[in-house]
Amino acid sequence: MRFSSAAKALAVNTNGSIIVGDGNITAGRSRALRWDNGTPAGLPAPSDYCDSTANGLSDDGSIIVGYLAGSLIGLPNTTAIWTAQTNWMPTLDYLRQEGLSIPPFYSSRFKTNVLCR
Repeated sequence: MRFSSAAKALAVNTNGSIIVGDGNITAGRSRALRWDNGTPAGLPAPSDYCDSTANGLSDDGSIIVGYLAGSLIGLPNTTAIWTAQTNWMPTLDYLRQEGLSIPPFYSSRFKTNVLCR
């Protein structure tokens, strides 16, 4: 994955071996990144979204938190969780899948000015 400008780190695990953040792939569009021992890998947004950002992680790096923005089909911007098994998934959907009982009126949506181009 090529980036049009510098990537930025937003979180790091305890021993510094895993870092997450994002980088621009084109003007105004970003992709979440994960560095394992200095090697970067993209965590692209699902096809329904333009942008993904990673801004937190579990200490072993198996769970990454962030958000998805700029839906191509009118979906709301949402906080999200990434794992190797699920890829990006809206936070509340992930927590419900893990067995947590969350009332249906809770929302992980948020407002932003991200627009797809």
